Amino acid sequence: MESGMGLDTGDVVVIEDVAPADRRNRIADFSLGHPQPATSEPTYSIRFQGWVVGRGAPAVSLTINDGQGRLVDLPIVHPRDDVADLMPDYPWAGRSGFTARIGALHLPQHFQLELTALLEDGTRGLVGYVRGRRRRLPALAGQRYIPVALTTIGRSGSTWLTWLLGQHPEVLAYRTFDMEPAGLAYFAELIRALSQPTSYHSALKGQVDNADWWTGSDPCHGQGWYESDPGTDRWLGTEYVEGLTSFFAARLDELVACQARAEGKPGAGMFVEKNGPTFFGQSLWLELCPGMREIFLVRDPRDVACSIFAFERKRDSEWFWGTRDKEWTEEDVIREPLGNDVDLLMHCWEQRAETGLLLRYEDLIADPHESLARVFDHLGADSSDVTVAGVVERGARLEQARRDWHVTSADVNRSVGRWREELSPSLQRACNEAFAPAMEVFGYA
Repeated sequence: MESGMGLDTGDVVVIEDVAPADRRNRIADFSLGHPQPATSEPTYSIRFQGWVVGRGAPAVSLTINDGQGRLVDLPIVHPRDDVADLMPDYPWAGRSGFTARIGALHLPQHFQLELTALLEDGTRGLVGYVRGRRRRLPALAGQRYIPVALTTIGRSGSTWLTWLLGQHPEVLAYRTFDMEPAGLAYFAELIRALSQPTSYHSALKGQVDNADWWTGSDPCHGQGWYESDPGTDRWLGTEYVEGLTSFFAARLDELVACQARAEGKPGAGMFVEKNGPTFFGQSLWLELCPGMREIFLVRDPRDVACSIFAFERKRDSEWFWGTRDKEWTEEDVIREPLGNDVDLLMHCWEQRAETGLLLRYEDLIADPHESLARVFDHLGADSSDVTVAGVVERGARLEQARRDWHVTSADVNRSVGRWREELSPSLQRACNEAFAPAMEVFGYA
């Protein structure tokens, strides 16, 4: 088929363009045999095959980044005698090949993949880009409960907002301060894992003596691993994958029904769960459930930093795992893990702003009635003054012990703008540098 044509009934993934890198500072040479531009795949997967030769050290893996915070690493371990003959000055050229078939279900419908090679010395080199599009998944039918994804980062008031939303008779929020349900993320990750070709081809060529063999966690297979006969391969890569979405969506619906009975909310027609910006669940369920709603809860990231540091002191534990092992300073945390989370939240909002609702923590604190009315309007739930007033009144009945265990400010009003007193001038500068793009987008500049 020609590049630019629409998806026909036989095309699940279309590769529109493959752009090799112009600069090869750390890469002596490379070749990408698959995928090729103006080609298509009949399944929810993409074949990758080629070779990479590092300039100063062997290339050990090819990283495929979809731009959504999700990475796939393919080992560069396959023998390539032809490359060894082509590049005799590089003794590692004979083992420079990679070959795999990766699942495409987790990719955006219009995607751009960045390919980089990791060298043995720890450096990286850009290999190129692959652009294409994927067929939309069939919409689900018969779902009883509509998902509401609360997309945010930690210490932004998400537990408090979830608690408030759960006071609405139409909204289920299961045991807000006891647990953090993640059904959307859990079942989405099951779908993503089991829709990988390395997983479902294990049904044909599995090595059942290995632990977790059915997950297909080892991508280091030759291309023959992914091939049996055309009809079986096509069924596994399409009907089986689409069947996974229907099966696990039904399980999610049943799980929520159990929670609704436990909470005594037979009239609830939607359920709310917190999700981080790196989760795959939001994009998958938005595609599968046309009625799904998403709320983006944001807070001044400088106040988020203050709350994280205070929470660490209060609980005597690190917020970002591993920061103590690395002996990171507070400035390091601001610039890297927190800065990355803030950037990812901003990118998610920019991608889904047309369908999502942006709610600022500061507005929720200043005027909960107006803020919640906006949220319930977005959800298609009753947003009358009487209903919203009841939600606020019931929300205020939260036990003081639960509130005290969670908060890090003396009162909610002092939680706004706390960075002015709690952050040193050097940390304020670090915040302004690390969070500048997001503060501009979210209105905190």
